[in-house]
Amino acid sequence: MNFRLIRRIIILSLIFVQVANGVDLFSQTADAILGEWFAPDKDGKFLFYKDKGKYYGKLIWIKETKDEQGNLKVDKKNPDPAKRNNPMVGTVIFSDFKWDSEELKWVDGKVYDARSGDTWSCEIRLPSNLVLEVRGYLVFSWLGKSAYFTRY
Repeated sequence: MNFRLIRRIIILSLIFVQVANGVDLFSQTADAILGEWFAPDKDGKFLFYKDKGKYYGKLIWIKETKDEQGNLKVDKKNPDPAKRNNPMVGTVIFSDFKWDSEELKWVDGKVYDARSGDTWSCEIRLPSNLVLEVRGYLVFSWLGKSAYFTRY
């Protein structure tokens, strides 16, 4: 093959990828979040599911299942003392999200930080079918922090 033909193939491939991503963005649906997602550092896996019209995510796998003493990791920082002995696996971390079809994101949800026991406001976007952007914040989303999850 000559150089011009290779160059045209590459350019057409890049154009195709861009068009395909644009079409995917506009055809996004509320249920696109459903399924299993890896945490940013791949040390946990979450299952996003729908219940009574809202979206939730629970921890279904963690890399390190035991603490330093060899005990099963539990939700020891939970603000509810009755839940502090619950295993981390199975804990609902993402709760009460609603789909905003105009903004193409899940809104009005909460994210629970088991490391601190804090719960934050949260919104979720799906920049691609393989990447989930989770943005936790206190008051304003622009003051928050994003983490990127990848589809399992």
